[in-house]
Amino acid sequence: MIGKTLGNRYQIVEKIGEGGMANVYKAKCNLLNRFVAVKILKTEFVDDKEFIAKFNSESQSAAKLSHPNIVNIYDIGVEDDINYIIMEYVEGITLKEAILENAPFENKMIIDISTQISAALSHAHKNKIIHRDIKPQNILITKDNRIKVADFGIARAVSDATVVNTANLMGTVHYASPEQLKGSLVDERTDIYSLGVIMYEMATGKLPYEGDAPITVALKHMNEALIPPKLINGNLSDNINDIILKTMNKITAYRYESAQSLTDDLCLAGSNRTGFYNSNIDQGKTTILPKVKNNAAKQKKRPKKIKHQKHIYTFAILSALFLSIVLILFASYAFLKGDFLKNEVSVPSLEGIAFEEAKSSLLANGLDYVVLEEKYDQETAKGNIIMQDPAEGEVVKEGYTVKLTVSLGKMKKKVPNLLNLTNTEAIIAIENNKFAVGEIDYVYSDLPMNTVINHFPEPGELVEESTPIDLLLSQGQDVQTFIMPNLVGRTLDSAKSNLAELGLSIGNIAFENSETVEKDRVIRQSVSSGTEISQNTSINLSVSKGSAFQEKTFSKTLIIPLSFSSEEAQVKVVITEGASQRVLFNDSVKKSDQNLSLEIEGNGKAVVEVFFDGTLAFSEEEIFE
Repeated sequence: MIGKTLGNRYQIVEKIGEGGMANVYKAKCNLLNRFVAVKILKTEFVDDKEFIAKFNSESQSAAKLSHPNIVNIYDIGVEDDINYIIMEYVEGITLKEAILENAPFENKMIIDISTQISAALSHAHKNKIIHRDIKPQNILITKDNRIKVADFGIARAVSDATVVNTANLMGTVHYASPEQLKGSLVDERTDIYSLGVIMYEMATGKLPYEGDAPITVALKHMNEALIPPKLINGNLSDNINDIILKTMNKITAYRYESAQSLTDDLCLAGSNRTGFYNSNIDQGKTTILPKVKNNAAKQKKRPKKIKHQKHIYTFAILSALFLSIVLILFASYAFLKGDFLKNEVSVPSLEGIAFEEAKSSLLANGLDYVVLEEKYDQETAKGNIIMQDPAEGEVVKEGYTVKLTVSLGKMKKKVPNLLNLTNTEAIIAIENNKFAVGEIDYVYSDLPMNTVINHFPEPGELVEESTPIDLLLSQGQDVQTFIMPNLVGRTLDSAKSNLAELGLSIGNIAFENSETVEKDRVIRQSVSSGTEISQNTSINLSVSKGSAFQEKTFSKTLIIPLSFSSEEAQVKVVITEGASQRVLFNDSVKKSDQNLSLEIEGNGKAVVEVFFDGTLAFSEEEIFE
């Protein structure tokens, strides 16, 4: 790829980086006479038309972003199945490199870097672009100490299909939000959480959650309480400590609602600071290239030929021809003599060994080499020799060129999408695709029990066969259980209050006469006291109306006009007498009936309430005497 020119203007100079999905090169733009960065998608993606289309679409959206803290995208193209993006070339280091070398940072530096990242996120979010992969590896520090956020738009395209090795996957999981890891919908607050993780790392020199496997780190992000960074770095200011805790809240509603609000808080916390930002920076003025002059030599007039010169030319040509034949015969003799005098050597055994070792062995034996092909091989490790020509033991002359075939390792396959499958379905899919079942962990979720919430590696990643796939399964909703209290003998209001405190709902309340339980106190409960019961369970109560001999009731007919607008509605009639309440009617009624007639009984004053489809239609006082 070095030396190749893309788009008839970008000449690749050197390779400067490699990621899971692309290689990054430094290139010279011959049109504008400046260096650019070229990101070239790996060959695994060439045939994935859906991914290529999504990649181009997201990159074009990101190219519209223009901000001093965002790496600019200049151009997007494809040439000879090479899909590439032309970006601003940034000389400097990644924030990850700075953290590894200098963390923990001073308070002013944390605020300055975080403010610039937050400003970049705010600009992107206002343009409806969420990064989804904010991590210090994607953040650059220029030689002028300006922060540049890279790969906007690319992370979203990669969410459906990507190639990630273990290191890349671990790097992503360390900075991912809980909602990302659960496979839930994400918004701007996902980027804010990831920035919070970066701030934590700058403040402490450590990641907030560590683990041996991606799924371990993911579970900690979702479930484990965060150790305040100030407990690790006592020199950290209270303001920065509080900002980090807010950005990394596991509940999105409790984080900053926008990157702009985070930027505002950072500015308040960092007043009177000095930081990296330097506005006096070369903006890359257009250089006008000089025109290339056409200095064609002037043709000289030839003198007229003299007749007797023909004989001289003929003699010269014959002499030159004779001399050439002599020289060719002499050179052939010298070459053959030299070749015959070369030593004979035996070709060493190269198959199965590393390419560098094979190269050293050939050179030590006075032999040359050429790599004919690089290809996938299920048996030969990546970088080792699959085949050689001539074979081991064959005798050749010194300097002979041995042809080599080098292994690219095992063929990689896409991880299937296991999200929302049952545990059994996921295991069958893993085994059918010749992968291995890895660790299985459970977390509370709104999804049904044993449903796959997430898995690592993620859907679409290209990995070798037999790679273990870790599953994160739902164990259902986080429902608490209680021991049912004894409500018998308690007043109705007291029983209602106790049930509400435990998260239990009140079901039907039936009123009946009792000679032993005074009026408005509980006679029976539908679930016996001492029973273990789940949250949200409905409890029915029987409540005393007092002695039948002390109460005289009166009856009357209640006419209810059916004034609802629909053809049919659920009609509910409730009567309240003092502290007692009972349902007189609860059923579906057609509007064509016009009126609903009910015979009701009571004593003294009572309030009758009528509901149509759960909405109070009217309420009136009735007197029974």
